[in-house]
Amino acid sequence: MSDLSDDSHTASYLTEKIDEVITSVGSSKFAAIVSDNASNVKKAREEISQRYPNIQNIRCIAHCINLIASDIVEHKFADKLLRRINILVSFFRNTSRAGKNKYF
Repeated sequence: MSDLSDDSHTASYLTEKIDEVITSVGSSKFAAIVSDNASNVKKAREEISQRYPNIQNIRCIAHCINLIASDIVEHKFADKLLRRINILVSFFRNTSRAGKNKYF
């Protein structure tokens, strides 16, 4: 394992490093490359999938959902809604009668 944090993460550099791993492990053992959608990473995934047609080029859905959720919570509507939800949650957590309800 190497520390690559000081290296410039260009698409060609990332492609080279990913290719080294694929070569050492064996391309038949890979089904896909999953990563975020930064332009350098996207390009590296594209280059790898061209070199190795059996390896799928996939964006990370968790990362996409995180980006969408981050955008949503920045809106005033979402902030207002989340504040109201927190009030309801606090009420039910702190109310002994609510704790006796079979649905909670």
